Amino acid sequence: MATLPNDHVIVLCHGFLGFQKLGPIEYFRDVAANLQLKGNHVISPEVSKIDGIEERAEQLDQEINSKLKELQLPPNVTPKVHLIGHSMGGLDARRLVCAQEDARMRGEALAYEVQSVTTVSTPHHGSPAAACAKSVGYTGIIGLATTPIVEMTKVASNAMANLTPEYMASFNRKYKDVPTVKYYSVTSTFTPRMNHLFYLTHKHIKNWKCTNEEHRKAYGENDGMVSVESAQWGVPLDIVDRKTSHIGIIGWGILGIAAGDCDYAASNKLYPALVENLAMNVVP
Repeated sequence: MATLPNDHVIVLCHGFLGFQKLGPIEYFRDVAANLQLKGNHVISPEVSKIDGIEERAEQLDQEINSKLKELQLPPNVTPKVHLIGHSMGGLDARRLVCAQEDARMRGEALAYEVQSVTTVSTPHHGSPAAACAKSVGYTGIIGLATTPIVEMTKVASNAMANLTPEYMASFNRKYKDVPTVKYYSVTSTFTPRMNHLFYLTHKHIKNWKCTNEEHRKAYGENDGMVSVESAQWGVPLDIVDRKTSHIGIIGWGILGIAAGDCDYAASNKLYPALVENLAMNVVP
């Protein structure tokens, strides 16, 4: 495993409905600890589980600024940051980089400098599963009295709307890649059995005949939530086992191999390979 220079920091960005740590459970299973054992600086910001991309990107920036102050970095040096985002976390990362570029163009001083964005099973062209969930969410709250749970469902439905093919088409037109930042992506496919949580979403994304050319990349072979084409952005890195689900790629499985899942992306496999790529292709 590569060790990045002391002024470089790896940032793990969690996805929609995610968290960084809940008791002994980590979103990126054992990833931070194993990367740190090799001498890498790693921070794991936590943002809202249900806000949209715009809000989460702002929160991500604030969290990074706060957590960088806790690290023992070289004095008088602007930290070099590498964002690794799973699912919606990759979209938060892309939006954050664009916001930083806008600030730079205004002449504002930046507390850190993003050098790379690596997205992991991120729906850059949207996910049909999000479109279905959004519709179900709106339907489920019709006629219900206002309660904290109903209000949270409304917010989550709005956030889910950010992950639809329709929204992502407009997002991609509006937010372009920043030339000074390197972009990489990884994706996976798997074939779930009928007892798997992603069985229905996998079949829908794989088999639906999309007639809208702008949304076509959201369909086809997939990891249960995001198609292979939707997850490709920048330079695709073909380093993931083709039997890995959307949560297997962060080290977790649903009923293990019996359900067609694989934790190939456990910390001792995928994420060290991502850091190796940064060391070879990004770090001067």
